[in-house]
Amino acid sequence: EGNGAQTTGSVDDDTLNQVIMVGIAAFVILTALILAVAFVVNRRKAAADSKQYGGVRPGASSNASKEALEGREGLSADG
Repeated sequence: EGNGAQTTGSVDDDTLNQVIMVGIAAFVILTALILAVAFVVNRRKAAADSKQYGGVRPGASSNASKEALEGREGLSADG
């Protein structure tokens, strides 16, 4: 048997390389898509929290906490 004769179950190297390239491309595209969706969901959640709680970020330092420690409470009160 000459050129091009293959045993059952063997795969052409060119076909294998194409499948690998498509797999890598699909992995990269799906990873980028998942990260983009996660970013959008996180932004929407942050916007909803800001709307609900008035834009106060957890862990952010505020003047009120500094004034309370200095004994000058009430100077930075809003409303």
